[in-house]
Amino acid sequence: MFLIFLHSVIILVAVVGGVVLLGAGLMRAVSFIEDRTYAAKRRIELIIKIISALHVLLLFRGITKFLILFSLIAQFLFFSLLEDYPAFLPTNAYFLSGTICALINHFLFLRELVVNKLGVIETIIYFFVFVWITPFCFFLSLSANDENFAVKSKRRETFIGKFIKKIYQPNVKHISNK
Repeated sequence: MFLIFLHSVIILVAVVGGVVLLGAGLMRAVSFIEDRTYAAKRRIELIIKIISALHVLLLFRGITKFLILFSLIAQFLFFSLLEDYPAFLPTNAYFLSGTICALINHFLFLRELVVNKLGVIETIIYFFVFVWITPFCFFLSLSANDENFAVKSKRRETFIGKFIKKIYQPNVKHISNK
């Protein structure tokens, strides 16, 4: 009876310690991203490249080529966000489609891991590394632009704007009241 109690206390302490360490790690990551946005951009780019290269290992584990290709497409969508980093918005098409692909990828991986009867630890590692670490980097990066001020610049006319104005307002003459 005492051993069961001791076992339960150890599990509780491990869970609480894990949550505290996760919170501290997230705080440190957000602080790094907000203080050094371009260093964070290089790190996120490196993370995406490493994860994309690690997809070769999935071929050796017997994961379907469709799932690997879908996962690589999700990585590419997030990689495309780096062009606007750190000034991307949650409404960005790449961010939204990458997030939706990550959700679909999550369930595809879950189905594949259940079919292949892989262990719990391997499943957690697959989800953490191949599915969620890249979107999570971008979720944390959303706060990187919170303290930026909007600057109003001089309005300039674009080529498309000039073209549209010529189409809709050809030779408009204003009549003056004299």
